[in-house]
Amino acid sequence: MGDEAKKREGWADFCLSYHFDDGIPWKYVSDGVYNVSGCAIIDVDNTLTRGSTLTENWLSALYRDPKISRESPKINQALKRLRENPLDVKSVFDDIFLKILKKIPLKEKIYIDACLDAADNTAPPSGTRDLMFDLRDQKITRGVMTYGVEGALVPWYNYKITVPASLRGTRLIFDNGCLVDYDMGGPYGKASYASHFIDSLEFSPDQVIAIDDDPVIDKTMATMLGVGLVIWLDKNEERRELAVEGLYTYPGKTPLVLEGVEDNMRLITYHVKRWKRMRFITETKNPLDIYRLAKEFDEMRVHLRLCKRNPKESHEHMRNLITTTERILNLGDPFVPRVMSGVSDLFSELRVGFYTGAEPGRLVKTADEMYSLLEEQNPESRLTETHLGKMSQLLF
Repeated sequence: MGDEAKKREGWADFCLSYHFDDGIPWKYVSDGVYNVSGCAIIDVDNTLTRGSTLTENWLSALYRDPKISRESPKINQALKRLRENPLDVKSVFDDIFLKILKKIPLKEKIYIDACLDAADNTAPPSGTRDLMFDLRDQKITRGVMTYGVEGALVPWYNYKITVPASLRGTRLIFDNGCLVDYDMGGPYGKASYASHFIDSLEFSPDQVIAIDDDPVIDKTMATMLGVGLVIWLDKNEERRELAVEGLYTYPGKTPLVLEGVEDNMRLITYHVKRWKRMRFITETKNPLDIYRLAKEFDEMRVHLRLCKRNPKESHEHMRNLITTTERILNLGDPFVPRVMSGVSDLFSELRVGFYTGAEPGRLVKTADEMYSLLEEQNPESRLTETHLGKMSQLLF
């Protein structure tokens, strides 16, 4: 293992909350509670659908028309070709929309009815709406995209998800009520539109999450965009088995393969939050401040333990604990999210109680609650002696 790999492995725990980048000396990343924003590029068919996909339901509705039904073997054969060669998407869509469906011709009313039918009959997995609200609350702008038809995507999203997002699919163009052309949004459709979407919002690739299910069909998008995190949903491990056989690997800068989330899409929220803690830069701190903050947490922990051991004899230890907490808040603010976490209120209660003679057991309980909140939101409190030793070597 090279020196760089060893260093990254040694800082693994630290990097759960702070990104250690050799190329950016001592730049740290906080937990996203201040001014963090980003965007998510989310696939629809399979990824956000349970059972039959939007495309499958749309085609099923079209096939009820006898004229179109007679052409279904040709359409299905074209889609099979796309699965075998994802880069052939333009040629496949030319065959379906400009040769087969245009030749019939496809009437706009039949198309719209099929879109509404698909929207009505396509179900999102459990927790999809909650996931979308979570992303919104995390200041993640959502772009929902599919190779499928946009006319089915928009009503489906509005009916079933009802959270505003930028929607993009293949748009069919009609003239005098008949299909004349289609628009994928540029070469390879999803990839080019996703790139445009990210650029228009002025996000760097590192600020982007892609959520997808098919690294065969959509690996072009992931590799073209170079996004910071790609979450691949692996239903019944079919994709993983292929990967193990060496037929392909999960692409992306930071690929994460999740299983079982189709039962609760909201489980993705945890991984988004964790990634944000690692990737988003909201504060640049002097490493010496980080080191001092960690040592102050150590001291606070010692005084709290002594207070718990014998609350009635803890007066001096409680005084030292209050002094240490004051230094933590002064040193860390706004690094330590004391207002959002409720630490300020608890600290005021502790300090007033201490100087007005409150019952020692109550003071210890308040101090314990305050420390738990600080520990929860500040990884410095959990730095190991090994990490502190490494920091000390780098600093002094």
